[in-house]
Amino acid sequence: MVETRTGSSGSKGTRRGAPARVSASSRTRKSAKTATRTASNKKTANKKNEKKAAKVLRKGKKPLATMTESALEDYFKKLNGTAPGDLYDLVLSEVERPLFRTVMAYTEGNQSRAAEILGINRGTLRKKLKAYAISVD
Repeated sequence: MVETRTGSSGSKGTRRGAPARVSASSRTRKSAKTATRTASNKKTANKKNEKKAAKVLRKGKKPLATMTESALEDYFKKLNGTAPGDLYDLVLSEVERPLFRTVMAYTEGNQSRAAEILGINRGTLRKKLKAYAISVD
């Protein structure tokens, strides 16, 4: 128990509801267990994602990364040596617009659900919807 001074008389007492003291080695063991558990969960999630990607490939569909890479290679071929400008902004706008449209359709216009699915703040979603002139129906 932890001793503290209470009241104006200065008498010593014990603080109720104080957390129990935990040794440093106990904390280290707990954080090591948590880190191991977290790493294990990430590995499991990665394996699941890899299995899904392999399944998509077996069906003849291309994962998004492969399709994006292919589209960019075609884009560079069509430039015929001309230097591209603002490629980052171009790619983001080309990807974000259909992403937001599709997610908004999926959530039937519910911005809170859409923001949660996208992993962004609702205010950020509203700003992007306005920037891309996507109506919320």
